[in-house]
Amino acid sequence: MKRSRIVFSTIVALAACQSAICLAQHAEDVLTQSVDGRLATGGIDVDFGVGVMGRRVYSQAFDDFFAVNNPGWNSLVSGSSSMPSGAQALPANADLEWDFLPMKIDGSISNLFYWDGTGEVEFGSLPAAGYEFALQAKSGNFVFIYGAPELVPGEVIDDADSLGGIHVHRFWYLDDGDGSLDTDPIDGVYLVSIRTRMDTLDRSAPFYFLFRTLTTPAAALTSAVVWTEDRVDDLAPDFAADFDGDLDVDGADFLIWQRGWGTTGSGALQIAGDANFDNAIDSADLAVWEQQYGSNLANFAGATSSLVAAATQVPEPDTATLLLLAAIAATRRIASPSRRPARGTGQRRAALVPLAKRMN
Repeated sequence: MKRSRIVFSTIVALAACQSAICLAQHAEDVLTQSVDGRLATGGIDVDFGVGVMGRRVYSQAFDDFFAVNNPGWNSLVSGSSSMPSGAQALPANADLEWDFLPMKIDGSISNLFYWDGTGEVEFGSLPAAGYEFALQAKSGNFVFIYGAPELVPGEVIDDADSLGGIHVHRFWYLDDGDGSLDTDPIDGVYLVSIRTRMDTLDRSAPFYFLFRTLTTPAAALTSAVVWTEDRVDDLAPDFAADFDGDLDVDGADFLIWQRGWGTTGSGALQIAGDANFDNAIDSADLAVWEQQYGSNLANFAGATSSLVAAATQVPEPDTATLLLLAAIAATRRIASPSRRPARGTGQRRAALVPLAKRMN
């Protein structure tokens, strides 16, 4: 069973933690802080206390058992001397959660892409049906994706402490899904996209993780990182007027903007209707919604292997549509959409054995 393979791989990975990969667990950790009310990512070397913001691409090599606990997750505490300029600590005692995001490359939509590591970088479909990729949550569960064209909500990565700090390593796992006890994915590089969220902050921009199999050349992973860094704003959708975070811009987002109208200051977040991130919810944000109305995965341009710009026209709402939405909002009380998307069909959980404790 697949659950048995995860338990087996996790035990072995823990037992093998004297390997170079585990010993270097602080070299490429994800730094997550608040920047102007929005979750933002960077990189940090905890051993040397050096952190920078702006990083959105991370990489690692799987071990022989395809279960590694790097990159880890870090958030600096309030008052830390290592806090990058412009960044703030996370809210105290709050849960940091994640979502797996679908990406679009050369017209194909998937939440898990693969490249064989030879020739020019060209990510495409998985080597075979049944492949699965997972990230471990604080609960010990693993949340899975299977290369489907969908958003898959995750769980809690960890909760910030009383000063807003986090330092934890969760396991990443890859399986070829062939039904056997051993997992032996085809050599190459695997690409996933994630965003983080907290209840009182805006969702982060999409960021990316690349994992190579152990026998895939390190140079291939380096090329894949450069390729991804060139496309960080194109691979996964991040519509400014998608206030409810469901990867489309529609009437539900209009209603969120309408309820937030007039809000200023720290409460004027994107999740409340601030599309231009100026700490005020006003007509300028409605203009962004009008421009992006109808945006979704289907018409999202996405990235191309050659970096040739893809032209995609986004339909603008006509006057009748806007009047209809306004009339609905004025005459009916419609419940606020959840900030968290409904759990996707791609999520599955597996209990982790007691040996798999948090690695600090």
